[in-house]
Amino acid sequence: MLGHHGDQFLRLIGTAPAAQGILQLAHLPAAIEALESAMTVDDDAFRAAQAAPPPKHSEAHSSTDGPSPDEAVSLRRRMSPIALMMKTALHAGKDIIWGI
Repeated sequence: MLGHHGDQFLRLIGTAPAAQGILQLAHLPAAIEALESAMTVDDDAFRAAQAAPPPKHSEAHSSTDGPSPDEAVSLRRRMSPIALMMKTALHAGKDIIWGI
């Protein structure tokens, strides 16, 4: 996971971004719930953006605007692997440790 996506993940679960850390087993249920909630909210916004009519010529997408709606990647697609990892760790009774 790229640094800025990792930072986004940590913020979504209520943790300050850090190069090293631990997500304790006791905190996994709340972290999973927070991430799932954020992904659900983003799903609605992402679908709306994908369904929006293409911009008119005067509103054409610029390369400095970031990805176009067709190139965008949903939060769910970016965060699903880590959500699965959290659920697996919860089921196994293990903490998640990174950056050591």
